[in-house]
Amino acid sequence: MDIAGAELLLKGGLDIQGKLLFPDGYKLILKTTHIVVQGELEMTATRAVTESPDVEFILFGKDSLLKFNPLAPNSNMNRSVGKKSITVAGGTINILALPDKTPSWVKLFDTISGNGNGPTPNAQDAAIFTFTDSLAECESTSIISENFANGIPNHPWTGSFGAQYDINSTRGLRVYERKGLFHGPQIDLKNVNTACLVPDRKYFITARIAYGGNLLKG
Repeated sequence: MDIAGAELLLKGGLDIQGKLLFPDGYKLILKTTHIVVQGELEMTATRAVTESPDVEFILFGKDSLLKFNPLAPNSNMNRSVGKKSITVAGGTINILALPDKTPSWVKLFDTISGNGNGPTPNAQDAAIFTFTDSLAECESTSIISENFANGIPNHPWTGSFGAQYDINSTRGLRVYERKGLFHGPQIDLKNVNTACLVPDRKYFITARIAYGGNLLKG
């Protein structure tokens, strides 16, 4: 891209149908209503990352239905996009902002290991990545288990605010004088070792409940 000046204003949007290349070191502030990529958008930068980007896209406008002409083989697709949008309509975006050898990572849902040492990296990555074994306290499939033995809970169980509660070894945790349907047992996870809890994972909760009468009617 070769533009005279530091800023470019495109009031009708930008529809990339060929290849738009921002070479390393190129500086531009692009102001437009929307961007559609049907061809290829490529940006390259090898300098250190700072708070001042070389290329900046500023999207503006309040029109929520913007039109563009889809190219084959996508000519039958929706011909409108939303306001201040960047739409990849059959094209590709290549943003090369870090050196090829820069380490990167993703969150693993789980790992399986036969020898207990975790996954084995290939020789090329061995000098870059560091693998940490899971915590010893996370080996159990149960994260929080409570039976209120001797009337003393192992975890910070209470009744929810607005109700009364007591704990003993016979009944466990009892919540009474409830004022609302939402009143019940609760636990404060801030005081529990939650290092084993993994984001975006489903957990199974089981409990034994005894009904003592006086069910609230709504």
